[in-house]
Amino acid sequence: EIQQKDRPDPPVLSSFAATVAWILMSAAVFCLWEDWDFFTSVYFFVISLSTIGLGDVTPAHPEYMIATFGVVLIGLAMVTVFIDVVKEKIELMYMDLLEKQLEEYMQRVAAGDPTAAEQMMQQMQAKSKYLFPLMSKSSGNKVMEQFKKEQRERGIEVPSVLTDIDPDTGLPAFASANKEDFKELIEQAEEKREKEEQKEKQIQQLIEARRTGRTPLGSVFNMAATIPLQQESLLQAIPIRPTELMQMAYK
Repeated sequence: EIQQKDRPDPPVLSSFAATVAWILMSAAVFCLWEDWDFFTSVYFFVISLSTIGLGDVTPAHPEYMIATFGVVLIGLAMVTVFIDVVKEKIELMYMDLLEKQLEEYMQRVAAGDPTAAEQMMQQMQAKSKYLFPLMSKSSGNKVMEQFKKEQRERGIEVPSVLTDIDPDTGLPAFASANKEDFKELIEQAEEKREKEEQKEKQIQQLIEARRTGRTPLGSVFNMAATIPLQQESLLQAIPIRPTELMQMAYK
């Protein structure tokens, strides 16, 4: 059984309540400053904090302009905090979903179910129907990296189809796939993982060759040419002495 981490629950309701309370309080103050009713004041703050700014309602007393700016600025900060809290809550829900689906998958595998991966994909599609549209690409990648790291630390091998990410959405590649394509996606994910593991093995061999000091830099780059890796990542992975780069530059 997977031991889920005890993560703090983002205060969505309290953040929302604080933001609404600030809008109502500010609207009440503006009823005293301007010749507005309460509804007009609330409307002004909602439009201002949503950055729509239609301009149909504007303060008529310039002496309160600095105070107006300060009140709206604080309100914008509170709205930003609320959005970040909601985003964190969505990411937490996604993480919980991944952990639960992995746990159920492992139970099916232990029971000898040959369709464990396909059932996991099907259930995740059903349970994430309203969650995935709320996920951004960056959030999806962030949660998946954290999920893989935590499972790796626990010594749990995650099925490759679960961690195979669509680069355009940051979500699992099977998120919008048809059930008939599940087997093909599983095979593609397995092939992709094998290639990544082979590439990682080759990189480690290059790093080890450099550490021994017996392999010239030119030979290392010739070996690296066979690895599908960007030059920047290669330079970060393989230890290279500055003097060696200077020697190559003068050749």
